[in-house]
Amino acid sequence: MPDLKQMPDMKQMRLLGIVTATAIGLYVCYLLALPFLPALTWAVVLAIILYPAHRQVEERLRSKNLAALISVSVAAVAVGLPLIFVAQQLVRETVNGATYMEEVIRGWNTDAFMSGYPRLSAVAQWIENQIDRPARSPHSFNG
Repeated sequence: MPDLKQMPDMKQMRLLGIVTATAIGLYVCYLLALPFLPALTWAVVLAIILYPAHRQVEERLRSKNLAALISVSVAAVAVGLPLIFVAQQLVRETVNGATYMEEVIRGWNTDAFMSGYPRLSAVAQWIENQIDRPARSPHSFNG
């Protein structure tokens, strides 16, 4: 028969284990939810802002499903149009940046650059010699 003095200690240990496991589980849930908090915050803000308009649409149509469809469509367009504009600008700037980099690379005077760095010039000359040398076939290796 177990000692009666040890029973409360076992219950306390079990309770401490459950509390610890719960705390660890809650922390893991927090870590899982953390990446979604900005999106959830924006969703709450949009819901608060658009709720009065949704109520008016719902009162006029008398159909909750149709009112929800219209409200969600309006919200999607209100959020989607600026996103499309930003994406378009981002693509345009990326193309402009690539064009600029191509012009810089094509107009780069390597001789003027290398004259300021004699050691780098020797390395560049060695690389050019390696590139100009014809490639050896694996069967012609003598060495």
